[in-house]
Amino acid sequence: MTPGIDVSSYQGDITWSQVAQAGYIFAICRATIGATDKDSTFPANYMGARAAGLISGAYNFAYPVSSTAIDEANAYVAYVKDNGGFVIPPILDIEQAGVGNLDSATIRQWCATWGTQVKSLTGMRPILYSSTSFIEANQLYTLAYMFDLWIADYGVASPNLGGWPTSYKFWQYSDTADVPGINAQVDLNYFNGTLDQLKQYCGMGVNNVSVTVLAVGSTGDAVRTLQTDLNKVLGTKLTVDGDFGPATEAAVRTFQQLNHLTVDGEAGPQTLAAIQKALNQSPTPAPTNAQIVSQATSLLQQAQNLLKGVK
Repeated sequence: MTPGIDVSSYQGDITWSQVAQAGYIFAICRATIGATDKDSTFPANYMGARAAGLISGAYNFAYPVSSTAIDEANAYVAYVKDNGGFVIPPILDIEQAGVGNLDSATIRQWCATWGTQVKSLTGMRPILYSSTSFIEANQLYTLAYMFDLWIADYGVASPNLGGWPTSYKFWQYSDTADVPGINAQVDLNYFNGTLDQLKQYCGMGVNNVSVTVLAVGSTGDAVRTLQTDLNKVLGTKLTVDGDFGPATEAAVRTFQQLNHLTVDGEAGPQTLAAIQKALNQSPTPAPTNAQIVSQATSLLQQAQNLLKGVK
């Protein structure tokens, strides 16, 4: 099986390059809690994991006791799309903490409504995460027509699926692990298949799945994280507004030039990984006036060359 982890704000700041070097292949990150709360670490975790080469996923911690399924689904999908979109299919985390005293029929209907809404918004078959006992107590196995299963069952050779009629996709087999790059205990998981099968399951390369590339025109929390990180590693004073404009492009180009990367002004996987690496080392010196002038002159020359080709 293929090893991975899942994380949330409880794990704090994570050095994703060390997680990847330790052999973990995928990371599932908490995105939203209910309909109104966002996990503040999600943008950094989602981008950092992907930049380090891990296959990334995002989950919504369900709160049926306080919000509607439609509201949660809409907020969750919007937040994930703001941060690069789905790779691992959408995930609903349903546990006792979020359902209060709701009866089983209400819980099942709420989950079904969430799944229908997410499927309509993403085109992807969602995943349901829960424990063996919660699945059994609330007869969630009746939702197998709509969801794939991520089962939580610890200390066993193989998981008890609680009556789920098909096999599981993911198995959370520990919640007390130590993982390099993370200063807190972590949940460990397996994907039920090989790396190639995981890629196939995620539809990598199809179904609206692509490598994160931030460029002029990009907006959202992923851009805010990029701007914040550039300010840290370059010493620049970009406005952290989530709008990838000319100033952000110039900062990206400067970082690429200083770090001997392809200077294209786009924050793709190599640039994002280099930024994450720089954050874990000493800050890159702020560009000198001469470097800024040189970069501006180069950009002007490129523009002039393009104009020469216009008839």
